[in-house]
Amino acid sequence: MGGMNMPIRRIAVVGGPCSGKTDIITMLAKMFVGQLLVVPEVSEALLRTVMPVPGKHLECSPVWQRHHQRAICAVQQAAEEAWALAAEGTGMRVLLCDRGILDGAAYWPGGAMPFCDEFDLDYQAVLDRYSMVIHLESIGVSHPDLFERLRANNGSSRFETLEESQRLEAAVRQAWDDHPNRHIVQGTEDIAAKVGIVQHFIEGQLSEGT
Repeated sequence: MGGMNMPIRRIAVVGGPCSGKTDIITMLAKMFVGQLLVVPEVSEALLRTVMPVPGKHLECSPVWQRHHQRAICAVQQAAEEAWALAAEGTGMRVLLCDRGILDGAAYWPGGAMPFCDEFDLDYQAVLDRYSMVIHLESIGVSHPDLFERLRANNGSSRFETLEESQRLEAAVRQAWDDHPNRHIVQGTEDIAAKVGIVQHFIEGQLSEGT
């Protein structure tokens, strides 16, 4: 039987660029009103209002990436803890995180271990932070023509090329390879099917321990 002292379960929804992640999370938040809280994507929020955007304000460089990833790590850890407090205060048991901390390793030379070393993160502790990781495949892999059309019409915060999106898709997968409860949702599924698959995973997390 569940109780107010049950630990908050964090589900990280991850993936390469243009995986439908944020749209799917928005739909799921409406389906699970009163049962979970959403931690918004920190990188996108920073690019929208705080950080200079590569291709618009400056060239993308290792120095810019270091500043950006440092900001993400600090804000994401604090945001997750703050949203966990909010969940505890309202009796909710699940945080649905739009990206997990190790997503940043996809943008860092050498992957997860050098990334954790650079930003003083304990690799195993970051893995243990999330009870489940759901990886949504980028359409840069499953539907490259559609990716190119979306990129041409998208806002200034989307600056990856098709080739970069494919590389990042593989790198995000690799970053989470050691998580024991990682699930991959193929990009060939339509959005309704993806929502249904992720809904099933969330229902499983909600039912555990009840």
